[in-house]
Amino acid sequence: YGYLVGDFVRDKDGVSACAMVAEAVAYYKTQGKSVFDVLAEIYQQFEFYKESLISITKKGKDGAEQIQALMMDFRQNPPKSMNGIPVEKIVDVKEKTIFHVDTGKKEVLDFEPSNVMQFYLADGSKISARPSGTEPKIKYYFSVHAPLENLEDYRKVEGELSQRLEELKKYFS
Repeated sequence: YGYLVGDFVRDKDGVSACAMVAEAVAYYKTQGKSVFDVLAEIYQQFEFYKESLISITKKGKDGAEQIQALMMDFRQNPPKSMNGIPVEKIVDVKEKTIFHVDTGKKEVLDFEPSNVMQFYLADGSKISARPSGTEPKIKYYFSVHAPLENLEDYRKVEGELSQRLEELKKYFS
């Protein structure tokens, strides 16, 4: 993860990002708000999103073959559910397709192919699986979200999202 402030630096730039955050803090202070207040407003408008990842490294050539077999299995026998939550949509970037599980409808993606699979669950969760192209490693990226209608519910919603993430991570560990 990282942040690019503009397009003039081709790598993540922590110093510029810190300066930008300091500027935001100063601005919102003049408005009588904290950065957390503004973040809570964003969560209330667009929902509270939380993300995590796990990276699994296998050993040697056998490990790389296991990961490729896993990706092949995802493509040939995609899961119908994860942790009891139905899979609604599967995006296969390598095959350039979107498959809608409930209707059986397929769409064509206009992306450059890449060995990535994404699973969209009925509760709004998204899981992306991406193996490394150079080492026997696979990364799983998890995204969950929920509405935050009242700021008083922040800790409760954050806890629920954290629990959902941990359950998904266990499924893939």
